[in-house]
Amino acid sequence: MLTFNLDTICRARGIKRKYAFLAKVGLTYRVARRLADGDTQSLRTSHIEKLCLALHCTPNDLLQWTPEGDVSRDHPLQALNREHQLDVLKEINELPLDKLGELKATLDELKGKD
Repeated sequence: MLTFNLDTICRARGIKRKYAFLAKVGLTYRVARRLADGDTQSLRTSHIEKLCLALHCTPNDLLQWTPEGDVSRDHPLQALNREHQLDVLKEINELPLDKLGELKATLDELKGKD
């Protein structure tokens, strides 16, 4: 089943007040409330575009897939199966302070900074 993965993205981006963020992005009260509450079955493509621009992500990042039944491991939907995805922020919080410099250097390298 496909669902929207907004909680994970908001946590990763440091967004604590989802509704306020969604309203600021320009979504209507109703759409923002349903997204914030996790009660959304569908979204207009214009809403998806607004979210992607504001969250610096792709539509695939907004979706999460949970297999129902027997689905082969090489099926393309497996890319949206976030069951094994690490909670990166928790991992960062558990790093010893002396490792944070190494993490910063690696992040800069991944982002293409000098």
